[in-house]
Amino acid sequence: MYAKVKRLRNRGQRLTDQEIANAIPAEGVLVMSGQQWNLERVIALRNPNDHVSEPLIPILCDVRLMGLQNGKMMLWGVERPEGEKGPEYIQEWSVLVVPR
Repeated sequence: MYAKVKRLRNRGQRLTDQEIANAIPAEGVLVMSGQQWNLERVIALRNPNDHVSEPLIPILCDVRLMGLQNGKMMLWGVERPEGEKGPEYIQEWSVLVVPR
């Protein structure tokens, strides 16, 4: 599904409401898979024209749906922006599914 995603944290720290409001969402196709780095429910945002390319933003692992509000999904999970062996940070995504 095609979506606009805003990351609500930077290295685990919650962004301010103003920073979130000013952020330009990443747009692409949400792709869910079963496992990555031994954590379940992995979601990636990928280029809609190239599903095998690197994700547009760091992969969200151990994903949990935290809520639905105003047509948006709030997803919570962890990310490893430096790869499997790098540090792990709590991350939240605000996801708006849009028609394409």
